[in-house]
Order: sequence, then structure tokens, then C-alpha cells
Amino acid sequence: MNVRRRLSVLLLSMAAASFFSAPLWALLPAYVESALRAPTTITGLLRAVSMATAGVVFAVGGAVADGLGSRRAYLIGLAALGSSGFVYLAAGLPLLLGLSILIGVGNAFLTTGGQSYLMRTAPDARIGTGASLYFISMILGQAAGSAVFGFVADHGGYRLMGWILVGGMAATILGAAMLLTDAERTERPGQGASSILAGYGDLLGRREIRWLLAVRFLPTCMWGASWVAIPYLMFVATGSNQTAGYYTMSTLLVAAAVQYPVGRWCDRVGPRRCVIFAASAIPVTSLVAALFVGSTTGLWLCGIAYTSAAWSLSTMMPPLMNTISTGEERGRIVGIAHVAWALGMGVGMYGAGWLLTFSAAAPFYVGTAFCLATVYCAWRVTRRGPVHVPS
Repeated sequence: MNVRRRLSVLLLSMAAASFFSAPLWALLPAYVESALRAPTTITGLLRAVSMATAGVVFAVGGAVADGLGSRRAYLIGLAALGSSGFVYLAAGLPLLLGLSILIGVGNAFLTTGGQSYLMRTAPDARIGTGASLYFISMILGQAAGSAVFGFVADHGGYRLMGWILVGGMAATILGAAMLLTDAERTERPGQGASSILAGYGDLLGRREIRWLLAVRFLPTCMWGASWVAIPYLMFVATGSNQTAGYYTMSTLLVAAAVQYPVGRWCDRVGPRRCVIFAASAIPVTSLVAALFVGSTTGLWLCGIAYTSAAWSLSTMMPPLMNTISTGEERGRIVGIAHVAWALGMGVGMYGAGWLLTFSAAAPFYVGTAFCLATVYCAWRVTRRGPVHVPS
């Protein structure tokens, strides 16, 4: 199977997985309250359990991607994430908690397997474009799935939607298992478990990896804060949940449109300039958002600009990780970077809830300080040349 076909199968399966798992968190609060007659705080608990599980398992997923191959790790992630439809068929909290843990495992393996497969398959000269298409497939799948299954839930009920999700994910898993072949370029599965796990210590001992983790953690604190603060402030200003929903949809669509030209630009000039530019744009947009928290329109536009900058930096991560790693360690690079990402999300989401008790602008000012530190870390991680010779 040639490179283009392997990447096409990866992107299509990722879009399908995003489509069929989109209703998982978007519609869960309404399902918990209306169908299960449970408090909506249960939704927060289930999401926290899932995110915490993923944060722990990211490192395991990266080790599996390096030891057994990226394809196997990716398929494990699809299989575990395939349980997401059963959330809308379950009736008890213990079962929902178990499914949340399994979904967290699925997200971790899907991320580490998918991104390391991309990094091992895409040509070095096109890794930026490949990364942009990878994230665009996720975003568009989520946006379409949220719209379609919201309609299904309203007109057919949660149970019908649950079975459609289960069937759709099963078809996605089967298709990926049949059509996706091993990533051939620089992948050497079959290493011993002890050497793979020991490799994490070696990675943390390298200065450029520690700077990379800072670039993942610091801006993600602001990203997690924005997830909590901006929709909440939209709701407070308008009294409408629909406004917050439209805001989220608009930011995702604009971010998707921005990512492809950013990826092409990265391929032309290299990840160094692109990473520093995206890292510099994030504190600017977050600071402006802090100045416009009293204006719904201003906050909306600033939120779109901030989200576009944040997604641009995410798009740069696979090309950047490619330049500071060798093929045999790319699964672990993705895994450890996403451990930092998960920690940043947790800190940001919790911190925003606390800071909002002081001031509506407080999460944005504190987040801007974190993002300013990101610029320095981005400069440090990109000032060295690549550690591998592209094949």
C-alpha cells in the first residue's frame, strides 16, 4: 500500500471515529438529567474519570505504539472508543464509570497510535500538510456528528442513537482493521518491554524533550481554561446555552479552515518558524480576550482568533516532534507529550473555575502569563537542529 493510500485510510477512519463518538460528551448532560434522572454533576465526574484515565494511559499507548507498532495501538484505541455508544444504553452509574474508563483508554491509544502512524508514514517534506489534514478530519467529524446525532436524539431517542453509534464504530473498526497496513517508514516493532519503558527515562533526560513538554503543558493550561470560561461567560451574558453551542461550532470551523494553510506553510519554511509564530500569537489573542470579557461580540471574535492560534500550534506538534526524535521512539514522544497535555487541561479547567470567582478576566490574564512563557520554551526547543536524518 502506498503512502497516499495509507494516509487516506488513517484520515477517513479518524473522521469516522470522531463522527460516531461526537455525541459522547456533547449530549451526555441532557441524557443524564432527562433519561437517567440524575444530577448533571455526574457528567463532570464521568468526564473527569475519562480524562484522568487517558492522562495515565497516554504513556502506555506510546510504549505500545513503539513496541507492537502504531497500527496495533491505533486499532486498540478504535476498539476501546467503540464502547462510547453504550453510554446511551447504560442505566447505572457503575457501568457508566466503567465505560468512562474504557473510553479514556481508547482516546489515549487512538491519539498515540494515530499520531505516531502519521509521523512514521508521511514524507518529511509533507508532514505539516499531513498533520493539518489529520486534525481537520477530527474537527469536521466532531462537528458533523454533533449536528446529526443531536437531531437523532431529539426525534428518535437516546437508545436509537446509542445503537447507531455502536454500529457505526463497529463498521469503522472493521474497515480500519482490513484496510490499514503497518507504517513502514522507520517503524521497528518487537522491542522488549523493559527497553521500551526505560526509553521514557532516556527521553526525559534530553533537554529538548523537556522544552517540548513545557510547550505542550503551558498553553494547554490556557486551552483548558478557555473551555470553561468562554462558554460560561457567553451563557452569563445571553442566558442561552444555544449561544455557547454556536460559539463552539464557529471556533472549530474557523480553526479547521486555518489549519491547512498553516500545515502547507510549515512544509515550505519548516516547523521552527511556524512553532514560534503560533506560540507568539496565543498570548496576544488571550490578552485581547481578557480585555473584551465584557462584550459578547468581542469575546466571540477573540475566542475564534485564540482557538485558531491554539490549533495552529497543535498542528505544528507532529512536525516538531519529528525533528527531535528518531523513528523508533515516536510513539513514546507522542505519549509523553500528551501526558503533559492532559495535565495542562486539568490544571486549566480547574484553575478557570477558581479564578472566575475573582474576576471574569482573571483566567485570561493568568493564562496569558503561561502562554508568554511558552514563547521562550518554543524558542529553546526549536533552536537545535534535527536529531535524525530524513530518509
